[in-house]
Amino acid sequence: MSGLTLGANTFSYIYKRGVLDCIQHLGKMGFREFEILVAQPHFWATDFSAEERRDIPKVLANEGMHITSVNIPGIDNNIVSGTREMREFTIKVLSDLVDICGDWKIPYCIFVPGRTTPLFPIPKEQLMEWLVEGLTRLAERASDQGVTMLIENVPNSWIPRAENIMEAIDAVGRNDIGVIYDVANAPFAGEDPCEGVKIVKDHLKLVHLSDTHKNSWRHDPIGMGDVAFADFKNVLDELQYKGISMMEIITENPDFHFIEGRKKLVEIGWVGSLE
Repeated sequence: MSGLTLGANTFSYIYKRGVLDCIQHLGKMGFREFEILVAQPHFWATDFSAEERRDIPKVLANEGMHITSVNIPGIDNNIVSGTREMREFTIKVLSDLVDICGDWKIPYCIFVPGRTTPLFPIPKEQLMEWLVEGLTRLAERASDQGVTMLIENVPNSWIPRAENIMEAIDAVGRNDIGVIYDVANAPFAGEDPCEGVKIVKDHLKLVHLSDTHKNSWRHDPIGMGDVAFADFKNVLDELQYKGISMMEIITENPDFHFIEGRKKLVEIGWVGSLE
């Protein structure tokens, strides 16, 4: 598949459908590549029975559907927390995700690089030390199972912009860590997505597509904000990007907005999964 192939993130369904039901539902809408939003009860690595863990990937493979990535929001976890137990908990949760990615042949495990209080931040040197320590452990575990850890650009993290992410990857000193670049996260961090994605190009594995206004942080349906998707698509072409473009919209009516959003993106030049 080309880098303009569209996939679907399951965020909008996490309170409505379990992961297998959700993917099958999106499959009927024409999607074949998926990103799982990690949240209970939708999907949690240690909640599956042995039979579910064995059988779900077989069912999906038989139906021609592929999970590209799992994505855990940085809500109840923090790899650079000032509390040691929270850092260890975060590494444990991410390790569980790496293991199920290995079992299910899911290539990418996405995580948020952590946060600190904006009122009195932990010194950058300490945050970097904790990130390098935790990410090194995770990358080693992931590499052994054919999985790649991906850092996401997130506005409320301590490294919100592309240049910050590259600095962190350089500090870890490994070539097996990738980036997922989110086109709607960038503006709220004060970054032009078309410029930011160029900075991370050598590590770029996936992109997130949703809409937002420049003065707010949203993941709205395509066409409801200020994101210049045609310009971003042109940059991906210039970079010869080969990954999946994952629609990560958050809406109360995902059935409608996934189909409509895909139509709008296909008009610009993206490729729907069944085309």
